[in-house]
This record gives sequence, structure tokens and C-alpha cells, in this order.
Amino acid sequence: FIDLDNFKVVNDTYGHDVGDDLLKEAAERLRKVFREMDTICRLGGDEFTVILPETGDRAEVQRIAERLLEFFDTPFPMNSGSIRLQISVGISIFPDDGDDIEMLLKKADLAMYRTKKHERSAFAFSADVHD
Repeated sequence: FIDLDNFKVVNDTYGHDVGDDLLKEAAERLRKVFREMDTICRLGGDEFTVILPETGDRAEVQRIAERLLEFFDTPFPMNSGSIRLQISVGISIFPDDGDDIEMLLKKADLAMYRTKKHERSAFAFSADVHD
């Protein structure tokens, strides 16, 4: 579960046209990070989800998440300069965190919000999130 941090500020400051362009650029960066077999979806607003089939283990998922953060660390070029976006990422793994998509999304969403609350431009595994 991927959320673009403080995206409302971008829309409020630069306008929705710039926000829309930025969403397209963010989607393109996601496409570059993930494999062709992976499924990338925009859930709405500034939230995306990615399904990674045939992923080896937690260490592999962590490497992918670290690469994702690196890709978003580079500012996005815009007409009037550049915009830096941070992302918060929540990760759930099948079947450890759930055996259906609803449970996996719920746990990834909770992990993402926990990350957003405590640290920006970071990721968390749902198994590590305890309230």
C-alpha cells in the first residue's frame, strides 16, 4: 500500500493540473520499479497498491521497498522547477498476513498509516506493526 505524503499540499499550492501530472509521473516511477508481472493499481486520490506475485521472501520484498523509496527520493521535474514527494508504504505478505485480498489490503493499509504517523518516506511490514 503506497501513499504519497502531503499530496493535498501539492494540489493546494500548485493546482490540480500539476497534481494530476505528478500522479502520472508517480505512476511511471512505480512502473519502472516493479516487474512486468506485478500489478500496479491506483486506488484513488494519492494511494496506490501493488501485487507482487512470485516474490521470494521478506528480504526480497524489503529490497524492492528500499528501491521504491530511492526512486521517489529524486525530485519530480515540473514546469516551474521540481517537487519532492515522500511516500509511506505498508506491506502485507500472503499467506502470513492474510489469505484473502481484503485482509491483506487492510493490514497493508494499517502498516502504511503507522509508518505515516511515525516516519515519512519509509515502509513497514504489517507483521511488525503492533498497537
